[in-house]
Amino acid sequence: MNYSKLSKKELLEMVKLNDSIINNVPIGFCITDEDGFFEYLNKAYCNIYGYKKDELIGEHFSIVTIDENKKELIELHDKFLNEGHELKREWIVKNKKDEQFNIAASAAKIIEKDGKAKKVTFVSDITEQKKLEKWM
Repeated sequence: MNYSKLSKKELLEMVKLNDSIINNVPIGFCITDEDGFFEYLNKAYCNIYGYKKDELIGEHFSIVTIDENKKELIELHDKFLNEGHELKREWIVKNKKDEQFNIAASAAKIIEKDGKAKKVTFVSDITEQKKLEKWM
């Protein structure tokens, strides 16, 4: 699509549509910078962790990790930005109330115009699924 031929109104409509999609998908996602600080979060991500967007923007992603996993997750974040791959994994994390729960996480690497790498992390709350697995 040739965006340069679109009117300002058409571009704004595209931005609104993209924003609507991003904030209504049932999967949470965040974007962290090369140092691990939150730059963007969608509504589902905030709902999963019980935070408002402005409470997390600028914070280090480890705010939602449990102490036992913090070091490993920080190392994996840095390794991912250098090497560009990370396996989908399940983790125990914590919400704003320090309640622990299970997520499945995967990631994608993006490169900004300035050449800086960012990590997009996708998360799903799988707590109920894990409870069902214990019963089976």
